[in-house]
This record gives sequence, C-alpha cells and structure tokens, in this order.
Amino acid sequence: MNQLKVLKKIAFMCLGLMASSSAFSMEMTGCVLENNKVLSLTNLDFIPTYSYGTTKKNELTLSEDVPGVRVYKNHIGLSGGAISYIRFQNGDYSYVAFDGLGKGFDFTGLIVYKGEKMIMSKSCKDSSFRLDLDRINALKDPADFVSAPNSAFYK
Repeated sequence: MNQLKVLKKIAFMCLGLMASSSAFSMEMTGCVLENNKVLSLTNLDFIPTYSYGTTKKNELTLSEDVPGVRVYKNHIGLSGGAISYIRFQNGDYSYVAFDGLGKGFDFTGLIVYKGEKMIMSKSCKDSSFRLDLDRINALKDPADFVSAPNSAFYK
C-alpha cells in the first residue's frame, strides 16, 4: 500500500513537470489579413500549426504531424532591414507567413506559392504580427523564399 502512494506521488509530480514544460506551451501569433481571413500560427514552440479561414470557418490547417507537411523557418538580414518567415510546405504548395521591414518594403502577412510561382499575397491589416524565430520549433529553410522572382518584395 505504501508503494502505491509513492507511485501516485511520482505520477503526480511527472504530470506537473509535463504541464509546466514547453511541450504544453502555446506560443502563438497571427493577424487578420486584408481579405478579412484570419492567419493563425499556434503551438509554435512544439508542433507549429498554421490555420487560415474566417472566425466561423477554418479553411486550412497544416502542421508537421500531418503526413506530407514540412515546416521551415528562416531569417534573412538585408541592407537596411530583415525578413523572418515560417513556411508550411504541403506538396507543391508553400504557405509562408512573413514578417519583414526594410528600405523600400514593409510587409507582414501571408504569401502562398505553387512551386516558385506566387499565387496569393495578403498583408496583415495591422502591424501586430511578429515572428520570434528563436521560439519556433522548425528547421532552417533549405530554400530561400525571399529571393523567389515573383515574391511580393520584387513587385
């Protein structure tokens, strides 16, 4: 009977430690885009999750625990500014949440690519969207989506 009490205490302590660990943290950011859709990035420090849609209907959710989805991040310093992004790749499609500011550009929002071709670019309605890449659990992006010829930065 005494062993059972000890095991219960250990189990309780383990649950407490797990609950306080970053695995249960919900690092998140997002914004309302110019098309009135919501870009939501949640659980960034554990399994980053991308959601897109309205407040009433989610149109797409992607995370690395979905087969075929990969998540990458990158920070690129530029003369007079920098760009940070997180990219959710699903087959030929890449959903890229950007946070960039520099000489000649200020863009926070979502750009969707099919291959290297940009098929959608929507900016955030406000400037509260920010990415802290140190808090995002993703690999460094092997691709460079900022230099894509059809990117919003080269319009």
